[in-house]
Amino acid sequence: VGHCQADRGDGVGDGPSSWAFDGWRRYRWHSTPTEWGCRWAEGDVVGCLVDMDSMTISFTLNGKGEEIGMGLAYSGEGFRPCSGVYACVSFNRKEKIRLVLGGEGTEPFKFPPPEGYRGVGEAIHDAVKEMDSIMENENILDDSILTRDSSGKRYMCDFSDGEHGHELFAWQHRYYGADASVHLGASRAGLRGGSSMKSLKSGGSVSNNDSPVSADIASRLAKVLSDSKSADTDDDESNTLESNVEILKASYGDLLSSVEDEFKEVCTSLCVLYAQKLVMHTMVSSSETFSLNYFLTEASDTTSENAEEEVSRTLWKVIEQCTSLRSSGWVGEAGAMAVAAEALGLGISTFDNASTSTAPGLIQVNDQTPIPCGGTVQFLSSALFLPNGLVKENSTYPSLTFAACSEVSLGSDAGGYLSFTRSSLQNAVVTSSVFREVLVAAVRRAVRLIAAAEFDSDELSSEDDSSESASPPNDRKRLYSDENAPDARLTSFLTGLLLSEPVKCNLSEDENTALRCSLFEGWCVGLLSPSPPWRMVSALTAAGILSTCPVALSSTILHVPVLARYFSRLESTVARRQWAERAAAPICSRYSHALIELLSSVKRSLRLCEGESPLGPVRVDASTPLPLVSNSLSSDCGSWEWNDGWISSNAGWEVWTGFVDIMEVEWKPPSRSIVRTLMDGGEGPPLLREGCTVVRGNDWDNRDDADNEDGKDEYDEEKSAKEEEKRAADEEKKKQKDSKRRLSEGDKEIDPAEEDDPANDEDPANDNDSACEVDQAKEEGSPELPHEEPDEPPSATAESSGNEADEPNENEDGDLCDLESTKKKKKLATPKLPTGTVLSIEPWGGIPAMARRVRWHRTGKEGVYRYGGNGGRFDLVHVETNDKNTRVKKKHPPPESLEQCAARYGFGKRRKCNVILRLSNRKHANADNTDTCCDGIMEWPDFGAGVLVECTIYSDGAVAIKEKRLLYGSKDSGWETRFGQPSYVPGSEFIILPTLNEDTMSSHEELLGDSTFLVKDLRKKEDGGRVRVTSELHLYRGKGWKINSGEITDGNFLSAVSPMQSPLICFDSEFHASSFSLSKDKRTVTCLAADGRGIAYGNVGFTKGVHYWEVKLEKAEIGSVYIGVAEKPESTSGGFETQPRLNRWLGWGFVNFRATYSAGVERVYGAHCHAGDTVGVLLDCDAGRISYFFDGVKYGEHILNDLGCAFENVSPFGFNADGCGNGGAGQGAPSGVDGGRNNRYPANGAVRPKAMWPVIGLRHPGDRVTMSAKCMSSHGIDAFTVMKNSLAVDEILCSYEREYKPQIPVQPKLTPSTGLS
Repeated sequence: VGHCQADRGDGVGDGPSSWAFDGWRRYRWHSTPTEWGCRWAEGDVVGCLVDMDSMTISFTLNGKGEEIGMGLAYSGEGFRPCSGVYACVSFNRKEKIRLVLGGEGTEPFKFPPPEGYRGVGEAIHDAVKEMDSIMENENILDDSILTRDSSGKRYMCDFSDGEHGHELFAWQHRYYGADASVHLGASRAGLRGGSSMKSLKSGGSVSNNDSPVSADIASRLAKVLSDSKSADTDDDESNTLESNVEILKASYGDLLSSVEDEFKEVCTSLCVLYAQKLVMHTMVSSSETFSLNYFLTEASDTTSENAEEEVSRTLWKVIEQCTSLRSSGWVGEAGAMAVAAEALGLGISTFDNASTSTAPGLIQVNDQTPIPCGGTVQFLSSALFLPNGLVKENSTYPSLTFAACSEVSLGSDAGGYLSFTRSSLQNAVVTSSVFREVLVAAVRRAVRLIAAAEFDSDELSSEDDSSESASPPNDRKRLYSDENAPDARLTSFLTGLLLSEPVKCNLSEDENTALRCSLFEGWCVGLLSPSPPWRMVSALTAAGILSTCPVALSSTILHVPVLARYFSRLESTVARRQWAERAAAPICSRYSHALIELLSSVKRSLRLCEGESPLGPVRVDASTPLPLVSNSLSSDCGSWEWNDGWISSNAGWEVWTGFVDIMEVEWKPPSRSIVRTLMDGGEGPPLLREGCTVVRGNDWDNRDDADNEDGKDEYDEEKSAKEEEKRAADEEKKKQKDSKRRLSEGDKEIDPAEEDDPANDEDPANDNDSACEVDQAKEEGSPELPHEEPDEPPSATAESSGNEADEPNENEDGDLCDLESTKKKKKLATPKLPTGTVLSIEPWGGIPAMARRVRWHRTGKEGVYRYGGNGGRFDLVHVETNDKNTRVKKKHPPPESLEQCAARYGFGKRRKCNVILRLSNRKHANADNTDTCCDGIMEWPDFGAGVLVECTIYSDGAVAIKEKRLLYGSKDSGWETRFGQPSYVPGSEFIILPTLNEDTMSSHEELLGDSTFLVKDLRKKEDGGRVRVTSELHLYRGKGWKINSGEITDGNFLSAVSPMQSPLICFDSEFHASSFSLSKDKRTVTCLAADGRGIAYGNVGFTKGVHYWEVKLEKAEIGSVYIGVAEKPESTSGGFETQPRLNRWLGWGFVNFRATYSAGVERVYGAHCHAGDTVGVLLDCDAGRISYFFDGVKYGEHILNDLGCAFENVSPFGFNADGCGNGGAGQGAPSGVDGGRNNRYPANGAVRPKAMWPVIGLRHPGDRVTMSAKCMSSHGIDAFTVMKNSLAVDEILCSYEREYKPQIPVQPKLTPSTGLS
């Protein structure tokens, strides 16, 4: 479920906004695959259950869930959709599935969902009804061209997560003027260029000696003669003068006929054109006195309502035809993008481009000859007279002045005629409620069509995907054609016209409220568009309407449920966008600004009007960090900017650093299984489900109640008897062969070589088949499998029956006297295998699907047997037998056990994980006023996660740290080394105490504590006991740390006093090149030997926030020192047993010969650095920038220099929106995605971010650098704080206008379905 960027090649589960289950490889996918669930087979039915109330996703296989190892897959922080989710699938070529969504009139579910769930298809029926309700307000247009197809069902969809057209928000456009035409597809032929003029072709010219009429006649006549000559096929006789004259006369006749037809068409078009022009001149000349009564006759009084409606509809079509930009191509999607570009301040031209323009005063005839045409005549400008009584005697006719000025605009393609019709349209809107309804319906329809938020059901499409007639999956039918595409500029003009002050003053309060409610609802549909530019225009317009009519919000959410859902997550949308644009902070895009404006107007509406708030809880996707601690708490850090969340500072936090030592688990590590390799290749074992055949497995005898319930002992006895019979039969056959040879050869001597010839055996292959099966079972570590004795071959049976009749009863030597009695002896039947049938999948030891209930065929007994339980014990083997159940055809290997999977990811081995604990200075007393409590963040850079912790500081100096929930990082992948399972387990608690430090010169003190827990689903194989994990926490803080003295009472917030910060960064003694040597305090590294480009990692990594540290070059040559950050080559899920070789420079960094270095690419940057100089590193993980500072001596003077941004777009979280990741302070810097990072699309965002570790690279022996004690670290600002501040500013500004607040009714006096009249 969810949504993914399929056009980029992503499948379901590849990004932070989709979740999937892959039953072929047994993976659950959410940005990272983890082992989960059961393996499916062809014909299985997979069910997906999404609970948006409790935020969970579950999967079933053939209607069964947790009892077979399926069930709950995602929950809590593991399922954080930023908006709604869709049912979606992704699969490979030549695979075919059937998607059943349920609902009335569709295919029913094979396995109905549990109580409380309903099919997705049922929601579609509601959406269709909702669409019909929206369309009711457009019925007055009665446009047959745009009526919906009755064969298909359309319904409104929410595509507000789409990124089509995001190029308009590129950071370059925020600082520099640019022409946005390249982003709009405006250069396409057919979209641009006036329809009345045709372009000049190269080589076409007008003769100076010929008149335009002569040139036109000559061109037409040449074409007619050419056509007649090609049609004449009689070439036997030469053309005579008479025949040529006849041909010429006929050609002139054809020419005259074609000219007459063309003239009739032109006259017809001119009639329509002049009629439209007359209407427009009437509007312009009438100005403020214009009324629809001009077009209504006295005879139409009896049907005035229908006549007025028809006139209003016709007048709107004339206005749209004459004032839209349809002739220049800026309509539909291109027009919407152009309007957005103009709103962004980008250059855009609405006239024809140079490639398709026509020279002024020329028109092309027959696509070849350009001829001059007459200029625009001010037709009807002086012949227009208004009805009597409408114009005063001393007034000047507007037709002689204002209409004349509008003449040029009417003949152009730029649509500039609108400005001359403003006053007349305002008066028509005021005087005619029907015309007002028509314009509102036109606005709503245009917004809806441009938004493209409708879905046309494909229920009538063919099921055969291989059909050549099937349309491509991405070829969606447009809702309009090029001839009737809506004009976004005209739509915006009409909206402003309807909201203008003259219209507002001449309408009643109820009419104004109804008008604004309908317009607000129509523009809110644009918020569902997949195009961010059109969403921006819609959000700005809707915010403006809502500011003038706050009650429009309640009317809209009551009428349109899909918009109610959109507004419920509006805060989440704004926060997610704020986080996506953090690289350019404090500058934001116009799109982000529009969303904040809309949210601010919604907040204002809720403050002014009573009613339930439509805003729901704030949720963001997994690549956006959750808010930290409550911002309502005060702080004594002395920085109001930090208190309000305006700046990043370490003043409000106390930072402790250290590490967690995960001890080695006391168990026998399981052997490595090859099943995972087979599963990834699609060759793994199938699910052992009901109806499968099994035999006893390796661990059958290791059970407490091992018995012979499968009938194996009886089978062994029957098998031994069968083998004994076979041996006796073989000996008898051998005797018969010897007797035959003696009969045929007489007393002749038998050749010894012939006696041992294998060809003399009847069927040696039959004797070897069983042995091969047994040997194969032994090689795979299984017990000896029962096998089938080969049946008697048909040839042998035929031979026996033939010998009874043909062979003599006795020979002359008397050797065959007992032959007949031997043949008549009855053979024993081949014994049946001791197999059983699986009846059900059972739990074992409280762990689901770790056992099977089996009924044995030979004995009829039933029992429950382990199949992965007790630490990976397998009492059964999944086999396939022949029809007679006498031979094993195939034996499947056992699946990978939970213990083997955890061990493969490194669980059970000792591991050291670095941590950073940030304690908030917002401390308070507990309920008993005896201890101090505070919230904090524990960062786990090895896991790319941050955990919200609750800390309790006791009076004896002990500190209790309890983990509560994840703030960022992946909840369902990568935690095997710590918890023995992929998912994070909250609730771990450490109690640490200060230790005695013998080093009196040390500036910090150590706190030590441990934590232990039992892994839920892992067991020891040797005794079936639970697995215990013990971890030791080592933290370091500044000496003299204490709580400030003072009375502690409830509600008082205290701050910790620490004389100095702990040393935040030093080198990791276990992660550096073998040629490096560290000092005792681990702050100085020295290169001892030349072994490539060695590198040393710091002891802490950073995933979020802003961090600064300094590195001093003690001894260095030019180009031999590398200072930067890098991701660790080993991930937490890698399970490497040996440390990788660190003999090359990794990540992104600065080399001290004035260059940056990343992935082997060097670029000029910075300054030369020598021994004694200090280089400062500023890592902004949130903005994704790396900057450097220089502190040293240049030309004999000590200087401090900001070297600027070296890299951008290196945020561990990525940027969860297209077009983000660069800009702001990092403009012009190289992108870190181009080198060093292997993510295909960083715009997807990272669910499990990789930490950035400080690194130092040295190249030559003797090079030495020191990590300075000067360092700062801030956790940064989250998107929720930025959004809160923006809303607070708007509330402050609105407070100045509260005393002038207009009186607005609480509820509109109309129902959602009521019209505007």
